[in-house]
Formats: sequence, structure tokens, C-alpha cells
Amino acid sequence: MFATTADGLLAFFRAEVDDSVAPYLWADFEAYGYMTEGFDALLKKAEVKYEKLTLAFTADNPVVSLPAKVLHIRSMRIVDGGEIAPRATYNVSAPVDDYGQQSTGPSAMFEGSGTPCIYVRDYEKRGLRLVPIPNASGTIEIQCTTTLSTPMQNGAVLPSSDSEDLRLVLHYMKSLAYQKHDAETEDLTRARWHQESFRQGVLERESKLRNFRRPPGVVRMEGWW
Repeated sequence: MFATTADGLLAFFRAEVDDSVAPYLWADFEAYGYMTEGFDALLKKAEVKYEKLTLAFTADNPVVSLPAKVLHIRSMRIVDGGEIAPRATYNVSAPVDDYGQQSTGPSAMFEGSGTPCIYVRDYEKRGLRLVPIPNASGTIEIQCTTTLSTPMQNGAVLPSSDSEDLRLVLHYMKSLAYQKHDAETEDLTRARWHQESFRQGVLERESKLRNFRRPPGVVRMEGWW
């Protein structure tokens, strides 16, 4: 960790590109724009940031608005209830009555009501569709990866303060900064080097996080000879 706020990371950026004294080669709004793009790219490609969100749903309304920052949903459950499983729109199956009768196929999204046990994400724009249609109001809890919800600006808390993540964001910022079409800033060789450093670094970061989060395998004990 070497920065926790956007202005702290900006100071490192300016020091490393030799732009610490005004008038700056890159204005604050430009640098914060590069930072915003950098974190967005990092969070989307490496799935660095996890959050637990709670969203309300209402009776007779199968659609739940999903915040734009949500990327990959890892798990979902009804608070004080059961798990809700993901399905594609072309493969939906859910209970439709009190006798265990099921409706299979896309029509299940529009028929019957009860306690939701399935969600479909690729049907509604920025929303989830619960199946079957809820017959009572409630709350769902989502564990998911997220990206930025607001742009980086002076004083903003960074979405990650891990030194490895910050170094990757600095590479991304420099790759954009050195593409600025100006006699004093444009350096496409440096821009490409930082771009490739970010690309390779993100692949390694994503792999490390995936291995860290992967459940441990079952260890089988063989019999003694």
C-alpha cells in the first residue's frame, strides 16, 4: 500500500512522469480521467473488488434493478431464505404452483408466482428477473465483483489500495498520458510499453486471485501399508 486516496495516487503519478511542478503537462482532470479508466479496466479484467449488496424486491414484480457497477455475480440468496440460482433465458425452470408442477422454458419467467429460486440476468437491461414471480416482498443478498460507481477525483477513496493493483493502474495511466498528442507529452514507445506492462500484469493478478479464491481440493488419505 502506498496510496489510499485519488490525490495520493496522483502525486505518485506526477512524480514518476516528472510532472510535479506547475504548470503541469497533464491537468488534474486529465490525470483523474486516466485513473478512472485504469481502475475500471483493472476491476473488470482482474475482478479485484468484491462486494456484498442487498436489494429489495416487491410482490408481483419480477424485476430488480441492478446497480451498473455490478460485474460478475458469485452468489445470491433471499435474506432469511434460500439460494437463488442463475439461469439463461433459453433454459429456465421454476415451480409454478403449490403442487410441485413445473414449467420449463422461457415461459416460466412469465407464469406462476411463489418464492424466487432462479434469476435471469440477460433479459432485462440493468436488471435481474426473478423466477417465479415473487408472491411477497423481500430482500436479496448478492455477493459480486464490482467496478467504479463514480469517477476518481480529489479526495476520493481508492477502490483498492493494494500495491500491486496501484502499480497496474499507474501503468495504465502512463499508457494514456504518453498518447496525449502534444510535443512535450507524446511518446508512443513508452505508451506501448506501459500498455503491455498493464496487460501482462492484469493476467498475472487475475490468475493469483483466482488461485487464492479457489476452494481447496479434497485430500484423500491412502491406507497404510
